[in-house]
Amino acid sequence: MLGLSVNTRMIGMAVMKDNTLEDYYISLRKEAWTPAKKEKILTIIKSWLTTYKITNVALAKPYENQSTQQIKELLESVKTLINEQEISVHTYDHQTIYLFCESDQSKTKKNAMKELSRHYPELSRHYQKEMRNKNKYYVKLFEAVALANVHSKELQQRQ
Repeated sequence: MLGLSVNTRMIGMAVMKDNTLEDYYISLRKEAWTPAKKEKILTIIKSWLTTYKITNVALAKPYENQSTQQIKELLESVKTLINEQEISVHTYDHQTIYLFCESDQSKTKKNAMKELSRHYPELSRHYQKEMRNKNKYYVKLFEAVALANVHSKELQQRQ
């Protein structure tokens, strides 16, 4: 299971197996949008699909007000790549991350990331760094972990 949250600048990926976080990745690509940049992003995703023998992908849908033509183009290319690999893909809203907020907590990314880092202690240092960052960097990583977790549980319930 691969959780995937991408935009034209950031890519977050998380591999989940049996509710265990196997691996994760975050990358910032500051260069301007070009076809070459899109190909670099697709190459990274393809290598993860192959390396981890991914059979299911949970893909984050962008916020409607952030859906630029470049993001739409990138997501369409990502879906095409996944389909070419004959991998099942399911899309989720970004609000999926809020499922990790405690019922008495406000639904914020900060609270969701805090709860995810409690559930997956290996993410704690990234959560701590994110709380010190002026510019948010790790949100895409936490979104990817949340998507992988939710989709993995949904698949288990179907079996």
